[in-house]
Amino acid sequence: MSEKLPTRATVSIKRIFWSARPEPPPGTLRAFLDRYPWLVLVTAAALGFVCGLASEAYVFKWNIYSSVSVGLFVLPPVLVGWLAVRRGWAATLGAAVLVAAVLGHFIGGQSTEYARNQFEYQGWAFTALWLGPLLGVCGNRLRSARAVTAALSAAVPVSLILIPLYLAYRGLPYYADHANPYVTAFDLCGVALLILLCRGIAARGGALLCTPVFTYLFSSALLYGMFFLAYVGRDL
Repeated sequence: MSEKLPTRATVSIKRIFWSARPEPPPGTLRAFLDRYPWLVLVTAAALGFVCGLASEAYVFKWNIYSSVSVGLFVLPPVLVGWLAVRRGWAATLGAAVLVAAVLGHFIGGQSTEYARNQFEYQGWAFTALWLGPLLGVCGNRLRSARAVTAALSAAVPVSLILIPLYLAYRGLPYYADHANPYVTAFDLCGVALLILLCRGIAARGGALLCTPVFTYLFSSALLYGMFFLAYVGRDL
């Protein structure tokens, strides 16, 4: 019996959900970083700490109210995960970066005259322990040959970055009144970078399609989480 040839539609679907191109081997930079894991870990943690510290210093130097940027916290773990060769190591680096960023933000806040909610920082530190590895893996899987995997890996961090912009668009007073054009421009550049790092045109299109849905879901979860932290920690 002759073997049935795949139809054009079948080939198109396979190209969308599973690219025929194999994942490229690690480049010179990634191979070099993979040979010195502890150096990379320390550097990644230092990067996260500086980003958190810069976020806090920026907020209180330019405006006493937070201008609500997520990019300085989301981009570093994704980028270090993108550079990692192994998925498990990408998760470890992502956790180190995000925990260090929360620590940097906390330490930066000690030099200001405004009170800090210790319970809130405990909540963010706990969040960093699971969100950091997730973002690191997302960065690593941006290189995936499977278009749907790369699309979802880009849509998750992109949606997180867009949360403040979406809430400002909805007219929530805090986000709408204290939006900063420089921070907005930085976050949008980060979004463009993540879309460009996503491998393949089909994956980029899928990421753009998934982003509105994820942004709505994540923003709703964030609002409920903030209400919970404010309610539980108001007397702590």
